[in-house]
Amino acid sequence: MTDTVQTDWMENTTYDELFVGQTASFMREITRHDIAAFATLSGDINPAHLNEEYANASLFEGVIAHGMFGAALISALLGTRFPGPVRFTWGRKSSLQNRFVSVIA
Repeated sequence: MTDTVQTDWMENTTYDELFVGQTASFMREITRHDIAAFATLSGDINPAHLNEEYANASLFEGVIAHGMFGAALISALLGTRFPGPVRFTWGRKSSLQNRFVSVIA
């Protein structure tokens, strides 16, 4: 597999540099193309994500991104900016819990 992703923008923080209250951010505009690509990769082809007519008539009142797409963006934040590349690893007792409080519209 060839690495074709540009990575020079990644930040790296060592564990010794981490402190309580430290923050990091990751911003991205999610497009319909992104949602369709995630649906293809994940196999989640729920019409709430792909069918505008269906989604408009749903309680979401429009197409929404997959909740797990949001979780993947959190993973990107942890793996590329906070604390940074190769610094974040899961141990056997590690966990990341998601609580969806709003849709990704």
